[in-house]
Formats: sequence, C-alpha cells, structure tokens
Amino acid sequence: ISGMQGSTSTLADGKVVQGYLWDYGDGKTAQTTQLSHSYDAPGRYVTTLQLYNYLDQTGITLTGNPMYVGPFVEDISADKAAGGLGDTFNISVVARNVTSIDWYLARFADGQWYSITGAHGDTLSYTPNQYGDWYFRAKATNSQTGYSVTTETVKITIYRPPVITNTQITPEKGPLTQTITLSASVQSAGTPTLQWQRSTDGSVWTNIDGATTSAWVGTQTLSAGKYYYRLAATGLGGTSYSNPVSYTAYGAPAFTAQASASASVVALPGSVVLSASASDTNTYTWQELLSGNWVNIGTGAKLTERIQSAGVHTYRVLASGYGGQTYSNTITVDAGYVPQVSITNPPNAQKFNMGTTVIFTASISGADTFTWDFGTGANIISLGTTSQVNYTEYGYKTVKVTATNKYGSETAGITIYIVNGDRPLATDRFDPIDTGAVDSFVNQFDVAPGTMPNPVDIIMSLFDPLDNAFKGFFWVLVFGAIMIVIWLITKSIAIPSVLGILFGAFMVGFMPDMYIMPAAALIAAGCIGGIIYVITKHN
Repeated sequence: ISGMQGSTSTLADGKVVQGYLWDYGDGKTAQTTQLSHSYDAPGRYVTTLQLYNYLDQTGITLTGNPMYVGPFVEDISADKAAGGLGDTFNISVVARNVTSIDWYLARFADGQWYSITGAHGDTLSYTPNQYGDWYFRAKATNSQTGYSVTTETVKITIYRPPVITNTQITPEKGPLTQTITLSASVQSAGTPTLQWQRSTDGSVWTNIDGATTSAWVGTQTLSAGKYYYRLAATGLGGTSYSNPVSYTAYGAPAFTAQASASASVVALPGSVVLSASASDTNTYTWQELLSGNWVNIGTGAKLTERIQSAGVHTYRVLASGYGGQTYSNTITVDAGYVPQVSITNPPNAQKFNMGTTVIFTASISGADTFTWDFGTGANIISLGTTSQVNYTEYGYKTVKVTATNKYGSETAGITIYIVNGDRPLATDRFDPIDTGAVDSFVNQFDVAPGTMPNPVDIIMSLFDPLDNAFKGFFWVLVFGAIMIVIWLITKSIAIPSVLGILFGAFMVGFMPDMYIMPAAALIAAGCIGGIIYVITKHN
C-alpha cells in the first residue's frame, strides 16, 4: 500500500512530535513520516501510527480503518445448526474484495468435497435430503489479484423427527366433567417441546392449555359426544403427532319410558313384569321399598318379580351409565289373594227328582261379590250363600258359584242329577208311547260329568225310534251276518257261536232292559250255531 503520510505536528501538551512508528498489522513496522508497504497475503489489516517526543517519552497512537487486501472472508454462518428432513438452510458468507464465490458440500468431516452446481452468491439456500451431518464451505476469489480463499466449514445436522409410542387415555368413557390422564412415550434428538391437542372430528386440533408434558392429568368439562386427543412433539428433527385416542362424554341417563308394571293388581302367588327404558344407560337396577329402605331385587330393563306377600309393593329402578345415575319414578303393585269358595251342600253327584226343591250352600271368604250358575231349567226360589232352586228339566246339572274380589275370582262347582220320577236316566231317552221323542244328546247317558259314555250305549241310541220287537229282529240279522262272515273266514262255526253267546250275555248284564230282546236273539243265534257245530262235527 502507499499514500500513508505523517507530518510534523505537536502533541496535546504542545510539545513537538519528534518520532513516528508505523505498525502495518502484518507484523512489520517502519519509522518514517511517509511510507509505502506491500502485504504478502490477502487479508484484513489494521494500521497504527505512534507519535512521540524523545525527551519525555510522551506521545499518542493513531489507529487507521481496517484495510482489506485481496479476497478476504470475514465470516460464514448458517441460520440454524440442525433441523428435520425437508428443512431449508440458509448459509451466508461475508467477504471483501472478491469477484466470485463458489460453494461446496461434504457428507463427512474428512470426506470428499463436492461443488454445488449453480451456487455462486454470498448466500446458499439448501435442503438436505438425507438424515445425518452435512458440511458446507465457500471459496472466495479475486480475479484481479488471482487470490482465492476457502472459508471455514459450517456443519448442519438433519435429525429424525420424534417417535411417539404407547399413547393412552384413562378413562375412555365418562361423564361430561371428568378428570382424564393422557400419557405417551417420546424419543427425540434433544429435548422436544410437547403439546397435547384435542379435536371433535379428528381433523381440526386445538392446543390444551398447560398440557405440555408426556404424562398429563387434567379435568375436562365437555358436551356430550366423542373427543379425540393427540400429542404433538417438536424436536430437532421436526414435529411428530401421536396416534389419536378418544374419550366419549355422556350425559346422565334420561328416561325415555318411565318405570311401569305389567299389572297394578296381582293375585298371590303371582308375578309382575317391571320395565323401563333410559338413554345412555348400561345397567338397570330394580329396587323395592322394604321397611323404609330401598333394597336391590334384580337387574335389567325388564324384570319379572315374583310376589309372595300380600300388600302394596313399591318399586323404582336406578339407571346407571358412563354419565352418572338417575332414579325413575316409583310404582306400586297391590298384591292379595283371590276369594276362597266351595259348595258344601249338596254333595257332588247327588240325584234329585224333578220338581224337588234343591238347597245349595256355599262357603265364601274374601269376596266382594259372588254369582251362582244353576244350569238349565232352574227356577230360583231364593238366592244367597244358601240358595233354593226348583228344576223343571231333568238331566245332569253343573252348578257353579263364582266369588270375585279385586285380585281375581275363584269358582267351585258340583254336578247333580235331576231324574224324571223313578225311571233311570237311561230309559228316559226313549218313551215307547211317544216313539218320535228323543231327548238332547247330552242328557241321554247316565254317566258322571267329564267321562265318556259307553260306546255301545252311543250306538244303541241311534236306533231309539225303533220298537223293541223290530230291534230284536234287526240285531238277529246283524249278528247273524257277522257270525256267517267269521264262519267263512275261520271255516268253523264254533267261534262266531261263542262270540254271539258272550256278547248277548254282556248286553243282559250291563245294558238297560230295553236291550233284552236283541241280547236274547244273540244268545239264541249262538246256541243254534253251537248245535250246528256239534251235529256237523259228529257227522
């Protein structure tokens, strides 16, 4: 350099400057009032000039502005030292007296350097595409002096984003106001910044105030619905989000159908079906009020309750869900016994002559009302627990008394026989004087109620309009034909003959007198057949 010059002057105290000492900043000095100096290498140099008086060794030092010789790089830096994949880094260099700058990178500290195509400015914007360390430097050149200077190396590191695992929420369901616990495990380069977030739809997320730790406990007041939670972890490698977990908030159960019973009055022993329906309900617990205390008796939206004791029973149901518990209305069921009733007089199956006054006596307890049913042809003389009846029709009569109260009714019954004078009921179905008269089919047979009549009796009733003489002749023909068929099949007259005698004897012994003639005809036919058998056997 040249053109630097010192001139005679005086010091601040008025003394004359007698000496000059130049320091050129490169380790070289000179004592002259005017100088010219050449630097051996490019760089930044600061020149100082010291003025002094020899006699008293006093003086001052003057410092010149920095001078830059050739290409000189003052500084190189990156806007950040680390980041994640996809981040862009800006690396800048401050240089003097340069005509061009070239940028280079390396993947290892002592690795090969590669020129970055098209990068020639004082700022490099670069987006690394792999994880790990990246190294950058610049080469500053002054084409006029022919000098080039390579900068220091700048290192940046690309980290993987945080890894979040084992995200949990406790509980997952509950009431509208609930203390929840969120937790997750986070692995990250450096210390990450954590933030729990909440969403109602899983797409729009809002930070939860104060929820900035991997394990967080807080009370949330929500509306009914499902909420999603996730953890955002921001580390040197960027931001990661956990898999969302959910919490469903429920309101307290609300009854859509209040408690009810299938019946308000029940006869003992009996059952009643208790039912209710409520929203947001997991369990129904039915309770009965016993001695002033509510006692659990069963569970379910429907409960069949077996009632054993008389009285008014009070019930309610407790609906329980994630959102709390709600009691239903109370319901009552009146339980008691139906009346007790029996007919004590006359005995069952008693016979009475038509026109006779029959006295019926009933034993009734616990009834509000009672009614009699005396059957057909009954002329009621008096009515009460003891009643008098005169019957104008013969046949069997089913007599019933029904006692009723609010719990139900009970019926007792007997059967009596009303006969027409001294004639048995079976003969009453046919009167020889009136050959066309046939009684009702139900009253034809002298049998106990609830039992089947004799099949033969039923068959015989079909021939009631015929007179006895014709019946005898008819049955001789019928059973004669039967015996002939059996004879032809068995090739023996003995079997049909024996059957005819046996069946005729059965009719004599067990059937009414009107069948004597047909029975005699059967016996006679059997005997004739036996005689024929004996004659043919000996011939």
